[in-house]
Amino acid sequence: MPGLINRTSDATSGATSINDYQEGVGPISDFFSDLNGLVQHVTGADEIEAGMLIAGVGGLGGAAETTETTMGRVFWSGGEDAMNAAKAFAEANGGTTLEMTSTGQQLTQATRGMDWLTKAKPLWQNASADFARGAQGEVNVFQNAAGVSLESIWRSTEFPILQQQGNPIIYHIVTPSGVFRLQ
Repeated sequence: MPGLINRTSDATSGATSINDYQEGVGPISDFFSDLNGLVQHVTGADEIEAGMLIAGVGGLGGAAETTETTMGRVFWSGGEDAMNAAKAFAEANGGTTLEMTSTGQQLTQATRGMDWLTKAKPLWQNASADFARGAQGEVNVFQNAAGVSLESIWRSTEFPILQQQGNPIIYHIVTPSGVFRLQ
C-alpha cells in the first residue's frame, strides 16, 4: 500500500498518526473495504513499509492514546475491546461515550439479558442516534481491527448522522498490539 501510510511522530507524547487516508474515500462500502485492507497491512509488522509506532496503549484494556485533540463525543464499534479503548480515551481526554451518560447507564441496566436483535438493539439505536445528533465538531471513533459489521449501530445509525452533519471523524483502530489513529 505505498503512499497510503505516512508515519508522523510527536516525540513528547509518543503519538503516531496515519495521514493521507481520508483523501479520496468513496462510498461507505469502499471505506470499510479499504479500512480492512489497511488494518491487515498495519498488523502485519514485517510488511509495513513506512513503520508504525503504537500510540500509548499497553494492550486492548490499557490506557488510550495520549494525543491532544478537541474532545467531545467518542464512539466505538466492534465489541468490548473497542468499547474499553473508547472509554479510556474519553476519560483521559475529557470526552464522553454514550455508555458514560445517564441514558447509556440506564440502557445498560435495562437491556441486560434482553434479546439483542428484537428488543435491545432498537433501544440502543434510538439513543445512539440522539447521541450522534448532539455531537458538535470533531468526534473520535474506536473500531476493532477484526472489522465493523455492516449491521452495526455505528454503520447503520451513527456514521450517517455524523457524516450528514459534517462532523470531522478521527478513526482509531483497536488491535491486540494497541490503538492506531487514522487521520
